[in-house]
Amino acid sequence: MSTARAAALRLLAVHARSRAELGERLALKGFDASTVATVLDDLTGIRLLDDESFARDWVQVRSEVRGSAPAVLRRELLAKGVDAGLIEEAIAGTFPGDAVAGRAWEVGRMRLQRLQGLTPEVQARRLAGYLMRRGYPEGLAKRVAVELTGVFEVH
Repeated sequence: MSTARAAALRLLAVHARSRAELGERLALKGFDASTVATVLDDLTGIRLLDDESFARDWVQVRSEVRGSAPAVLRRELLAKGVDAGLIEEAIAGTFPGDAVAGRAWEVGRMRLQRLQGLTPEVQARRLAGYLMRRGYPEGLAKRVAVELTGVFEVH
């Protein structure tokens, strides 16, 4: 048990993880399911393992640093085994109301600075693609690209 706990603490020292993610890593290290469950419960009890906090921090950092939209954040957190309810709470806390559109404009303005020197048509196409890869809806991404670059339409 102490070996599994030490392994879990080493993994958490590298970066925060969801409960499911840490459980998978410990299982890969060869610890039995009972030991893994006990260690996860212990770490949750002393708040070293907290999916709610993990989801909230993940959404905040990924939306600020990478410009990711809720759709991408939701997909990433589901892949990490975070409960859908916790994911929705975290997203609602970072993207209240119409914040998705505002964030798309902000990300678009920042990205456009890196596209200087290209023709407006190329800027618009690349900007729309960039926003869509970040998870913003196609219509919103194209509208932001068109208005920021001044082109008539994105192809």
